[in-house]
Amino acid sequence: MAGLPLLGGGRLGPELTLAYERLGGRKGLATWLSAPATATMQALFVKRPLTSAEVLAVTAFLEDGARRGGQVPVETPLDFFLLGLGGTVAALGVFGRVWRFRFRAVRQPLVRESNLSR
Repeated sequence: MAGLPLLGGGRLGPELTLAYERLGGRKGLATWLSAPATATMQALFVKRPLTSAEVLAVTAFLEDGARRGGQVPVETPLDFFLLGLGGTVAALGVFGRVWRFRFRAVRQPLVRESNLSR
């Protein structure tokens, strides 16, 4: 969807910004969500179909996206890479500070005693 913050809502699924218009507006979209026509969606929703409140919420979300218009800009994977790199550096920093206070009461006395016995 166009207009979603940060990474833009993902890239694994289809572009949904124009789904409202493509399916013929509110009625067509609500009908499709109630009984998806694709085999993939049918398999996912056969045991637990969307409730009418969920259909209404998704329809309103997609209608709002269509009114705002636009397409999702093509972004480079650099944003995702930099976000992952920053998260890795932060996690390593946290682990380094936690590891600094690790339990040493067994190892250090054993090392001292072995050095004294030589």
